[in-house]
Amino acid sequence: MPIDNAVGRRLGRTIWSDDRKPLLTAGTVLTSGYITALRRRGYRNVYVINEYAPDVQLDDAINENTRVRATILVREAIVAVSDGKRLDMGKVVSVVDQILDDLDSNPRLLVSLSTLRCHHDATFVHSVNVCVLSLLIGCSMYYPRRDLMKLGIGAILHDIGKARIPNSVLTKAAPYTDDELSLISEHPRDGYGILRGLEECSVLSAHVAFQHHERLDGSGYPRGLRATQIHRFARIAAVADVYDLISSGRNYGDQISPNRAADILLLMSETLFDGVAVRKLLEKVAIYPNGSVVRINTGQLAVVARQNSDLNERPVLRLLTDERCNLISPSELDLRLFGDIEIVSVLEDLPEKLRHSPKAKVLR
Repeated sequence: MPIDNAVGRRLGRTIWSDDRKPLLTAGTVLTSGYITALRRRGYRNVYVINEYAPDVQLDDAINENTRVRATILVREAIVAVSDGKRLDMGKVVSVVDQILDDLDSNPRLLVSLSTLRCHHDATFVHSVNVCVLSLLIGCSMYYPRRDLMKLGIGAILHDIGKARIPNSVLTKAAPYTDDELSLISEHPRDGYGILRGLEECSVLSAHVAFQHHERLDGSGYPRGLRATQIHRFARIAAVADVYDLISSGRNYGDQISPNRAADILLLMSETLFDGVAVRKLLEKVAIYPNGSVVRINTGQLAVVARQNSDLNERPVLRLLTDERCNLISPSELDLRLFGDIEIVSVLEDLPEKLRHSPKAKVLR
């Protein structure tokens, strides 16, 4: 939820510092002082525990330790290139290998991606998410492990060319100037040059960095390639890249719900993006992530309790209100079993009057 709405709530996920130490641990009550400190660090949103469903856990695609390690790796890689140093490809290979192991450990999991990021680490978190999503698509296409490694390495380093862009531009909150846009548009070419300079890096991984902004209709950059001129790995990474950007709100306005992000991506499939890659991705992500507060067509409010892996648009709900929005004793409803009931909207949180209702204390 937006950080300004979270005062007094309990933190749902640990927030980590740049050196792998927890800034705030899950379960911490968010005081106004903590909120102020997080806002100074550039955070716009935080995960909070839903009081009516404290047992519901968000299903991340990868282990939390893997995510922290991968995010730090991307940060170190970009800093190294910025300082004129050589990338440690051994570390990159190790992290991508671990991400693949995490995905292999639960192949039926419908995943939710971390959207918690601040200005200074947005590129790093995004790069990890693009790697995870690209590998999910590649796994769904039954690529062999050696190809998945090349895809994953290219995906996690797809923005390495941004190491050549001043940090003041990358973290800028205001709209870019024409000169800044021109500078940013060179990062795919720069990324390709950086990765091609490494003997340990496959040319296919380098092409992910080079072509992830190309589009099927030729409207992309830097070379305006079309359709099959774009390597299949780059077409996959392009889908992952845009889905994460849409979901997080970066470059596309305010952060939006995964179900709306899916709708937007579908509209752009075939003309801009590989339709098969889009469909494979949307089969693997939680359209309504665990913990989401939703309204169904009966008028009732509910929390998404868990996923049906074979029907990601019809999760299991925990009903919290009746049709008139009065609190009730929670009960579960599996949408897979009730074809006439559907989710009609996603809310940021329960209405304030329900959260502070006298009956709420009993339910909690």
